[in-house]
Order: sequence, then C-alpha cells, then structure tokens
Amino acid sequence: MGRSVRLRVVEAQSRDPGKKVARIDARVMRELGVDAGDVVELVGAGGFVTTLVWPLEPGEEDSGIVRIDRFLREALGVRVGNEVEVRRVEAERATRVVLAPVGRRVSRGFIERVRRFLVGKPVARGETVVVTGFVPPLRLYVMEAEPGRVVLVGEDTSVELLEEPIVERLVAVSLGVGVPPGLGDELKRVLKGGRVALGDVVRLERGEAEVSLVVARLEPRDSAYVVEKTRVDILAPEGLVSLLARSGMLAAALERLEGGEKLTPEDLDVLNLYISAGLAKLLERLVRSTR
Repeated sequence: MGRSVRLRVVEAQSRDPGKKVARIDARVMRELGVDAGDVVELVGAGGFVTTLVWPLEPGEEDSGIVRIDRFLREALGVRVGNEVEVRRVEAERATRVVLAPVGRRVSRGFIERVRRFLVGKPVARGETVVVTGFVPPLRLYVMEAEPGRVVLVGEDTSVELLEEPIVERLVAVSLGVGVPPGLGDELKRVLKGGRVALGDVVRLERGEAEVSLVVARLEPRDSAYVVEKTRVDILAPEGLVSLLARSGMLAAALERLEGGEKLTPEDLDVLNLYISAGLAKLLERLVRSTR
C-alpha cells in the first residue's frame, strides 16, 4: 500500500458530477506519486470508491481539500466538511466486471447504458458505483473485477449486470441451543459471492459439531447475493419468537390474517420469521430424537 493523505471534502466543480473524478492539490499529487488521469482510492466512514484524479484549479493550492460530487460522497458515507483518506492504487485494464444492483431489481436491458457510463472509469471489487443518467441513479455493487481488485473499464471489457440486488441484511435462525460467538461472520464467509433464498438451510462445521441455520429474512425482500457489506444476524428460535411477540407485530399480522384482510409486505415478513422459528424448533427436536 502506497502513501496516503487525509483531505477535507468539498463540493465538486460543476463540470465533474457523474465522472468519477476527484480533484486534489498538485503538490499532494506529487506526494502520492500520481499524475493527472491516474487512479486513486478514497476511503470514508461508510465505504470506499476509486476515481480518476485531476488537479484543483489555480488559487486552491495548499487548501487541504478534495473536490468530489454527491454520488461519490454517498458511496463514501461522508458529507461536505468531513475528511477522507486518499491513496494511490494501481489499476489494471479490465477484462471482466460483474455488477449487482443495490436496493432494487434492475433490468438487464440497462446493460449497454451502464457499460457506456463505466468506459474510461475505474472500479474495484466491493465498491458501490452510482451510475447517473437514470432516475433515480442506479447504485451497483461490483461483485467481480478481473484481472485484479482495481480495474479500468475499457471498450473491450465484458460487463455483466445481474438483475437481483445484493442482500443488505440477512437474518438466520440457529437450529442449535444458543448462538455461538462468530457464527454470523462464519455464515457470511460461506455464503459470500453466492445466491441465497428464504428458507435455505445452511450447515456449518464447527470443530466436531455441526450447526444448521435457516435463512428467515432478507432485506430487500427480493435480494439474492451475499457480499462483504451484508449485515448478518443470527437468532435462536426462542429469542426470535419472543422478539416478535414483544413487538406486537406478530399479533397484528395474525389478526389481519384471521380477519381476511390484505396482508402487508411487513406482515408477510413477520409470518415468515415466525414460521421459520417454528420449523427450526421442530427440526431441533427431530435431530435430538435421532441421536
């Protein structure tokens, strides 16, 4: 890892939004060992981005600032006035990039517009890229980048767009007694990069024991791909049932169900969690009875 500097975020120049450009002091560029048009990585409180780097306008020297647009600030989880870390990275010419949407499904018919947006811009595996030209702008997660972690997209790069979004939060119910420490991290490691669906049963080897878990909730509801930024929560069956009961959400959903009313998406989520917990308890008893 090369040298890095911390700079204060200010608004981008009017010509830069949507171009994945960061503007910094020419003296800082020399310190980092980068020239105009090279690639840098910015790290903020909520993530990281890769950008092309260009010098600030004359008169802004020694200001300790970096000019970036609102789309980059969103991906970084920062506001104007916050600090970010800026460092040089080496970008290889991309041969293949695979993207998955964040927050909502997208049509593969968008692929050509997405590819045109990315040509000439850097991306990195694990980065969230905001693609302008759509209303609202598309937020895409870089699932894969070849041949290296940081790549520069060209005209001949193969760009693939998945339809289903990444999983932002996954709740699983443990079939065992209690929730062993580190189980959520281990589950994410096993599932990362692959598809997952509600009701999936995942078995993890922990020493001489085996722990089974049921996927009980996904956020968004139609998401499918577990990634590094996915939050994973593990609940014991008893704890989940107790939580649903205390919240009052379970009683409300059951009342609407019995009354023949139309169930909301939230009702369906609550009932699915309740059924998953019940199945988990039943499977636990069956496993114990066969030992």
